[in-house]
Amino acid sequence: MLDDGGSQDKLIRGDTGQQDILPTNERLHTIRLIDSPLCGHCGDPDTVQHTVTACGEGASIWLWTKRRITWILRIEPAHIPPDWTTRPQIRLWPNQRHRAVLWILAQMVWYRIKESRASAEQDYCDFLRRTRWNAYQTKHRRTNVGNYLEIL
Repeated sequence: MLDDGGSQDKLIRGDTGQQDILPTNERLHTIRLIDSPLCGHCGDPDTVQHTVTACGEGASIWLWTKRRITWILRIEPAHIPPDWTTRPQIRLWPNQRHRAVLWILAQMVWYRIKESRASAEQDYCDFLRRTRWNAYQTKHRRTNVGNYLEIL
């Protein structure tokens, strides 16, 4: 993974409990800090996956991200499940492709958690272009992600 803060890596690695580190209403309700596990924005159960892929502009941002990933992997969008955002149990070859897909997923999760649920798809695209530019300034970009991020 690219070294861009460390906390983004924690969101995407499978060895940490994403459900425990993100303050969703479902989690807060489980530990009895709030009365309802439902999303305050739309009324659905507020899980990590809901926050990232469904609530507010999440559905359109997830669809946009899925299209980019399908372009990199050369597969149909139906083969990319929404749980890749929280538990990407995948192994791709070459390593640059694998790292690029994980980088894109990590950036999406990071953006959806940090930004307002009403942030537009264009704001997300601008965010990705800025973070890609920062990633491309690193010395080891070619060995990390190659040119796979050019599609952003």
